[in-house]
Amino acid sequence: MSTDFLGLEPLIVARLKEVAPEGVQVLTVNDLDGVREQSQHTPSYQIHYQQTTPADAADRAPDVVTRQAVTQTWAVVVVTRNAKSQRSGSDARAQASELLGTAIESLLGWLPPGNQFRRLRLAVAPRPQYGAGGVVYFPLLFTTRMELSGATARA
Repeated sequence: MSTDFLGLEPLIVARLKEVAPEGVQVLTVNDLDGVREQSQHTPSYQIHYQQTTPADAADRAPDVVTRQAVTQTWAVVVVTRNAKSQRSGSDARAQASELLGTAIESLLGWLPPGNQFRRLRLAVAPRPQYGAGGVVYFPLLFTTRMELSGATARA
C-alpha cells in the first residue's frame, strides 16, 4: 500500500467546498503562487500543510522501526478583506467569524474517507494577521494521525 503523504489536502478542499457559502473560494498553495497581498483572493479558505510530528519510537530498536505513527498539522486560513474598516478590521472580522464557524463545524471531529487518516482535531493556532488594504488572515490548525511504513529491516 502506498502512502499519499499530502493526501489530506484534496479531502479538506472537497469538504470545505461542500459547505462554503456562495462566493467563498477554497484554495491551496498551488492556487496562490505569485499572488500578492493586494490581489489576495477574498473571501477564501486557504489550505496549507504545516508539519508532521513523529510519535515517540524510543521503545523500539532503531534498526527495526518500519512503521511509525505521526501527527500531521494542516492550516485552514480564513482570508477576508473589508476596506471600509481597515483600521479596526471589524467588518473583516465579522465576515471571518461566520467562515471560521463553518470550517470548525465541518472539520472538527471529521473522519476523512478511506483509512489513512484519523478524525481531525483542533490545535493551538497562531494569532490573526492584519495585512494591507484591509486583508485579515485568521488561521485554524487541525491535526490528524496517520501511520507511515518504511522499508523492512534487513540484517
